[in-house]
Amino acid sequence: MTKNMASKKKKGSGSKRRKDIYGNILYPGEYYYPSKDIYEYKFKNILNKTDSRSAKTLDELRQLEEIIQAEHSHLLISGNAEITVADMVEIYLRSKKNIEKTTLTGYWNNYRWHIKDTWFGAMAIGKVLKLHVANYYNELIESRGLARGTIETINHIVAPSFRLAIDSRWITYNPCILVMKDIIHTEEKEKTVLSKKQQIQFFQYIKKHYRGFDYNLLYTMTFFGLRVGETIGINKKELDFENKKFDLMHQVIYKKLYDDECTKFRVRPPKTMNGIRYMYFDDEEILQCLHAQIEYANYITQTKGSCIIDDERDFLFITAKGNPITPGSINRLIDNIVKRYNKEKIQQAIKNNEEATDLLPHLSCHSLRRTGLTRMAESGMSPQVLQLVAGHSKIEITLQYYVKAGNDVVKDEMLSYAKSLKSLDHVA
Repeated sequence: MTKNMASKKKKGSGSKRRKDIYGNILYPGEYYYPSKDIYEYKFKNILNKTDSRSAKTLDELRQLEEIIQAEHSHLLISGNAEITVADMVEIYLRSKKNIEKTTLTGYWNNYRWHIKDTWFGAMAIGKVLKLHVANYYNELIESRGLARGTIETINHIVAPSFRLAIDSRWITYNPCILVMKDIIHTEEKEKTVLSKKQQIQFFQYIKKHYRGFDYNLLYTMTFFGLRVGETIGINKKELDFENKKFDLMHQVIYKKLYDDECTKFRVRPPKTMNGIRYMYFDDEEILQCLHAQIEYANYITQTKGSCIIDDERDFLFITAKGNPITPGSINRLIDNIVKRYNKEKIQQAIKNNEEATDLLPHLSCHSLRRTGLTRMAESGMSPQVLQLVAGHSKIEITLQYYVKAGNDVVKDEMLSYAKSLKSLDHVA
């Protein structure tokens, strides 16, 4: 006598059928575990992840299957506003196949850090109002100390997630529209740029107290105003000393991307097409740096072999082990230089019973990039050329975020302006 005979049977074909110990046919997704005397149904949920439900009888399991299939159809056809914000953002991120991996990794990190496992992420998308979004964003600023720029990045994945839900006919309203108008305005942190005097002191100190490699690396980055990945990515074959130029076609990153198991080096294209550019040099100091670095890189390559990353080799700035230096190592080097320099300045001031002056600010790789671009702007380089050198898509980015006019520069420019007016009076 059979047990748990299902009232409804599904259509199927094939001579070989899986059955339970009672002779009942098990259809795709259905499983029976004799040791527990229990049935299980496995299926793909709306996030395309494997899910399962269990029951004591096959009849009960088939009833569960009908409910699951009805709910799934309701999601796909009628729309279901009960899906959570976190799930909706995950659906959106999984759909983005044409985004640069480094950018997508940043999106996934923001999702994990600021949306998943939060009260906002647990809300049903159909119940979210603009008030909820604004309150959560302001909460991130006040409780976690996030900058407004970070909130804008988070909104860049939340807002299109709601748009996707609208396109899927799950909801009819996007609560993120104009939400940033209601977000607390945080003060932008001062962008650190070395003055001309500080820049001279910084590099004089490095030349005197640090390795030639350290000086060559940091001076090259600052002279050209390069991103750290572009600096690491320079290889010897790209240096054209005859025409005194080199091309920037790629950058080297050291990251763990969202689908990686570990952190590793990669050769990637520039952030934008504007990042592909030529850099020119006709300066004795930078020529000495590049020649010295080539000599060092050749020595390391001969002893340790050539490091190959995504078919690229002969990198200029490599460590004693033959690998490219990491961005973190460069930042630690810069931090060490600043701390050591300031410590000596303070000790000397205490010894002389006077106030310590000319201390260096906290610096990073990006600080040196901004410093280099600021020097170019001060030299009279046109904004359009400066934009090309910086590799920016818009001139506003170059002028707003990367070029800073210090008081010393303002004074020089005003004096120059006054002299020009006097010359006009003389002509009149």
